[in-house]
Amino acid sequence: HKNGSKVTIEVNSKLIIEDGEITGFLNIIRDITERKQWEEELKRAKNIAEESARAKSEFLANMSHEIRTPLNGVIGMSRILLGTELTPSQHEYSEAVCKCADTLLGLINDILDCSKIDAGKLELEILDFDLRTCLEEVGDMLAQKAHEKGLELAILIHYDVPTRVKGDPGRLRQVLINLVNNAIKFTEKGEVVIRASLAALEETRQAVRFEVADTGIGIPADSRDQLFDAFSQVDASTTRKYGGTGLGLTICRQLVKAMGGTIDVKSEEGRGSTFFFTAVFQRKLGEESPPEPVAAVDIWGLRVLVVDDNATNRLVFREQLKAWGCRTEETTDCHGAVAMLRAATDAATPFQLALIDYHMPSMDGEELARRIKSDPAIAQTPLILVTSIPERGDATRMLEAGFDAYLTKPVKQSHLYNAIATVMGLRQAEDPAKKKTLITRHTLSESICGRYRILVVEDDIMNQKVAAMLLERAGFRCDVAADGLEALEALSRIPYDLVFMDCQMPQMDGYEATQKIREREGEARHTTIIAMTAHAMKGDRERCLGAGMDDYVSKPVSEATLYKMLEKWLVSATAPPMPPTNPEIHPTAPVQIWRLQEIAGGDLDVERELIHSFLEDSKRHLSALESARRASNAEMINREAHAMKGSSATIGAEGMSEIAHRLERMGLVRILGPADEALAALRSEFERVSTFFTDYLNA
Repeated sequence: HKNGSKVTIEVNSKLIIEDGEITGFLNIIRDITERKQWEEELKRAKNIAEESARAKSEFLANMSHEIRTPLNGVIGMSRILLGTELTPSQHEYSEAVCKCADTLLGLINDILDCSKIDAGKLELEILDFDLRTCLEEVGDMLAQKAHEKGLELAILIHYDVPTRVKGDPGRLRQVLINLVNNAIKFTEKGEVVIRASLAALEETRQAVRFEVADTGIGIPADSRDQLFDAFSQVDASTTRKYGGTGLGLTICRQLVKAMGGTIDVKSEEGRGSTFFFTAVFQRKLGEESPPEPVAAVDIWGLRVLVVDDNATNRLVFREQLKAWGCRTEETTDCHGAVAMLRAATDAATPFQLALIDYHMPSMDGEELARRIKSDPAIAQTPLILVTSIPERGDATRMLEAGFDAYLTKPVKQSHLYNAIATVMGLRQAEDPAKKKTLITRHTLSESICGRYRILVVEDDIMNQKVAAMLLERAGFRCDVAADGLEALEALSRIPYDLVFMDCQMPQMDGYEATQKIREREGEARHTTIIAMTAHAMKGDRERCLGAGMDDYVSKPVSEATLYKMLEKWLVSATAPPMPPTNPEIHPTAPVQIWRLQEIAGGDLDVERELIHSFLEDSKRHLSALESARRASNAEMINREAHAMKGSSATIGAEGMSEIAHRLERMGLVRILGPADEALAALRSEFERVSTFFTDYLNA
């Protein structure tokens, strides 16, 4: 600069060419000193922001550990206290402590997840897992909470939803638990339903659609856009009444995005909400069969070394292990742990298991495991890691380090016991040629889950619900297919143990579907197929057996009959208490209400839901029948009357079922002259049934 100061300039030069000859240069010089100053300031600000984010992440990680450590003690000692002899008041106070600690743990998890999202460090841990088990585990966790409010919690899984997938089960479970918790929180009566269906299928990937529907208060249209914003609630009164930080749905949106999907909501104020999202998983081709059960052994007398620097954690583990008959010793120091393991081995009284905390001052749990595995004298000691700060990718690293199992604090007593028993069982039956797998809470859930798979093939929606409800009440996995074609597709994907097959269905009936299944199976396999027919006509049993079915039940299928079939064909089935054998029958009533009560198992909300579903379906079928009669469409009359006959018999409306059966026969033989009279009678009987149910619900 002319005043002697230095400036930064930018020079642009261009040749000047005239008649093919270079005659000069055009130079443009700009003073960019101010721009460079801005760039330097931005670079400094970026460095400061990155350093701040790193410091914040480190601070939150450390705080998480510091908070979780005493919280683990609070939860663990409270649960131990609940297992002792307490007065009713003491038991109530201890339960309150547990609930408060669980709530606090949830808040800590939400805050940590938000910080990871904010820092761009939200990562997924890709594992092989069972998708159905993951959904069922969510149901198990929240069923009691729903039942305490008088709500019905149901899980409906379509047959084509894959079994074995690769993805992040923990994050999927986190989204579902958040949505189901919200549904339960904002629903005072009715139901919460979790649905899963296949959204898209590619060679190596598949997208699954999940829905969580409730019959709660709903969401105003002008408030839906802000639902997924951080720290937002529908309104202040909702926050005061129901609580919550407003972080849950924000985290759900980010997790779903990380899983390759999107999340949204449909709702009508006062009539409930349906949150739905998709998640993309890698396919596990050729691995649709359920995992083999993990071996387990009695751990009484097991010699265990507990390595943890926190006194309260050691006390929790000591009391839990003592209750199971284990002999324990403790150390606060990793170097001391190696010395104790060596000394015990030298004395010919080796430790049979080491329970190791991850975060310790002199050496972390991972390094301790590597040192143990590098020492031939103690390398065979089974190791279980417990950590208060689980990170994505930990499972792979800990398996490589030598751990047999990996659990997250606060560790539930049942998880700890199952993990120890499973690790010791696998060690006893260890096959050196078989690849070692890390035991986590996911693998424990999958191994404990019931191994029998049942498919219900039924075209009537209400009958699907009833069958699924009865089977799931007995503890069985149950999928649903709507006709014979879907049944064939389902059986090509999953080796079901038993199929309940409706005989009369559109597209492909049960007889044809069974014949095709038998042709496909040949001598290699035999799937048990039980026929379900709406009327036990002479020769029906012979026709079913002739088609290749194994047994036969007539509709409506009673709970006692269903469980008898399960006991007969699935020998390890355990049936719940049978319904009354001599129900009270009222010949003049339009509905034999004991059938509905038997199906619902005494749950009034289930009764209410089935009644509403039946009445709505019947109105639709009646309207379709009247349209078909006006068009003289015999095939449609046959089809709609068949559906109405089955649902009426299921719910106990025997008069409606008999009239619908007459209409069904008219459609079958194409003689529609008497159909007008039968339709009028069906409409009249429906009004009687509707009035009966209205009075029943009011009472």
